Amino acid sequence: MKAWNDNMLKNFMPGWVNCLDESISKWLGQYTCPGFMCIPRKPWPFGNEYHTICCGISGILYAAELVEGKDEPRDRPPKEFSELGKTVGLLLRLTRSIWHTSQLVILDSGFCVLKGIVELRKKGGFASVLIKKRRHWPKFIPGDDFIAHFEDKEFGEADAIKETLDNVPFHVFCMKVPDYVMQLMSTYGTLERMGMDRMRQFGNGQLTFKYPEVVYNHYQYRDSVDNHNASCMYPIALEKQWKTTRWPLRVFQFFFAVTEQNIWLAYTKIYNQEEVSQQKFRQMFAKALIQNLREWSGKHGQFSR
Repeated sequence: MKAWNDNMLKNFMPGWVNCLDESISKWLGQYTCPGFMCIPRKPWPFGNEYHTICCGISGILYAAELVEGKDEPRDRPPKEFSELGKTVGLLLRLTRSIWHTSQLVILDSGFCVLKGIVELRKKGGFASVLIKKRRHWPKFIPGDDFIAHFEDKEFGEADAIKETLDNVPFHVFCMKVPDYVMQLMSTYGTLERMGMDRMRQFGNGQLTFKYPEVVYNHYQYRDSVDNHNASCMYPIALEKQWKTTRWPLRVFQFFFAVTEQNIWLAYTKIYNQEEVSQQKFRQMFAKALIQNLREWSGKHGQFSR
C-alpha cells in the first residue's frame, strides 16, 4: 500500500477538483480478514474498507489508506498528523498530492470536522464538506441558527455565513429545500449560480432554479470514488475470478483492480482512445504485463520501463 501510494504521488497530478470517500474490497470471511467492515451503502458491503481519494476530472484514484479498526497493531508508531485527530490526520495524509496547488476536495458528512478543512487550507488546498446533525451539530457550527435564518425563505434561496477559525476564513453555505436546509462548510466558493436549470415540484407549483457554486460542485463530483469502486466490481470483479483465501493476496487484488481501472480511465479520458469492453481491455492489459520489457539505462544505473 505504501509503495502504491508513493508511486502515485510521484507520477500522477490530479485535476482541480477531487473527491475523498470510502472504497470497499470484497471479502466474506470475517474471521480471516483483518479490519473486516460492513458498509451497507457500497456496491459490495462486506470486506476491507479503504479511505480513498479520486481526481474528479479523470476519475483516477490516487491515494488509499486501509481502515484497520480494532485490528490496528497497538505497538505501531502513531500515524502522521494523528496529533490533530483521526479525521484531520486522515484528510491531510490523503491530500498530500494537492498541497500548495489551490485544488479542491469534495467531502461527505463522514469527514465533517471544521478543523480538517482549516488545516488543509493552511497547506494550500481548498475543501467543502456536507454538514449533517447526528447527536449534535459539528463543533463551531450553530446549525439551528442557520435553520432559523432560513425559516421564512423560499425554496431554492441560498446564503453564505462567514466565520473564522485559527485566523482562517470559511463560509457555511446554506440552501433552502422543501423539508430541510442544506448546509456545507467550505473554504472556497461564491453564491454564483451554475449548471443547468433544476425543476422541483412542491405543493401545487413548480420552481426552476440553479445550484450555487459550492452546492453544484458537491452534487457534480461527490460520487467520483463510488463510481470508481463500482467500475472495479462490474461487470467482472477481479476478486470473483481470482480465487484466494489469503488476506495479503486480497489486499494486492484491490490495488491491482484499482490500477487496472486507473489505466482504463487514462486510456480513454487522458489519451482519448476509443472505449473497449472490460474483457477486451483486460486482455490488452494482461498482454502488456507479459511483455513488460525493460531496458538498462547506464546513465542512471537502473532499469527503465
